[in-house]
Amino acid sequence: MKRKFVNACYAIALILSLALMAMWIRSSTTADLLFWGDERQRCEIESSKGVVEFWRQSPLQLPPKESYLYYKTEDAVPILWDWAEMEFERNWFWHGFGLLTSHEDPGDDPTRHIALALPHWFLLVISLLPTALCCVKRWRREHLRVARAAAGLCLICGYDLRASVVRCPECGTPLLESHMHP
Repeated sequence: MKRKFVNACYAIALILSLALMAMWIRSSTTADLLFWGDERQRCEIESSKGVVEFWRQSPLQLPPKESYLYYKTEDAVPILWDWAEMEFERNWFWHGFGLLTSHEDPGDDPTRHIALALPHWFLLVISLLPTALCCVKRWRREHLRVARAAAGLCLICGYDLRASVVRCPECGTPLLESHMHP
């Protein structure tokens, strides 16, 4: 059961990586925007020119009457170039990474803006880590199994089987024909 769950997680990570790669390629010509919110906050994810930007604004000065979710596309524009011109309390960006925060207090209704920008390549590397670790683990396990079989050791625990006939005396694993030496 655990192995199926782990394999499903690796498959999801691989599918996410492929989707991020497609988004990265698409971002060179098209900006994709996803908005959602309710009466307390408004969130946005924008992908354009190789950068993914996450925005959160709360509370809203003119809140909607109900929750919403919508998606739109437009021509791609460099996101971080606009950041340099914005006046926020904290405005930091470097090679596709960025962070903005601001706090407006127009009387009774203070508003807080938070934005985070991450390059597509960074998100792709992060999403590929579980798949890469899985591949390394499987390669290592197979390499260890072949090395143990060649040395006449138990494939499970590594116990020396040269004097054993039927089972591994350490873990009780039955011997395979590959363990038997002429």
